[in-house]
This record gives sequence, C-alpha cells and structure tokens, in this order.
Amino acid sequence: MDVRGVLDAKTAAMIEEHLNNCKPGKPMPLYINLSNVDDFDSQGLMVLLGILSRLQDRYAYIRFVDQSEKNSAALQELGAERILDRLLFDYSYQSVACTA
Repeated sequence: MDVRGVLDAKTAAMIEEHLNNCKPGKPMPLYINLSNVDDFDSQGLMVLLGILSRLQDRYAYIRFVDQSEKNSAALQELGAERILDRLLFDYSYQSVACTA
C-alpha cells in the first residue's frame, strides 16, 4: 500500500476503508510505503497505528517501508513497535498487490 501526500486523521480513515476491503484468505505480509508522504501529524500516525493494531491479525507481519528518517523516527517515538506485535521496519520497497 502506497501512502501519498499528507497523512492526517482524514487520510488515515481512507486507509482504513481500503484495508477493510482487503481481506486476505490467509495471513499475508502488509507493506506500507510511506516514502511519498509529504507531511503528517501525530494524530494521523496514531490513527494509522490504531487501525493497524485492530487489523494486524489479518497479516503475517506489517512492514513500514520508507527512505525518510523523519517518518521512521516519528513511528518509533510513538511506540509503533509496542503497539503492533508483527511490525518490521524496512528501507527497501517491494510492491505487493492486495486483492479483495
């Protein structure tokens, strides 16, 4: 999943809608590419983490892919690894298709 533009509570809600439509038959990896995020606020990141926390049983693991130290540092500061049991940070993006 590619996230682009500004990540705030409104755009995080759109991500939730997309993830709710994507119901894999078995747990599969979820890659979230944040490298095209222009800006974000802490509320948007917290909403995103809350969504992923509720849905994480659907995924073998969740991997944030980003070239930006800013985004990775913000996720680590918010304690993403404590909220999500299956969280991995990665810096090499692999495109993964999601089929509903």
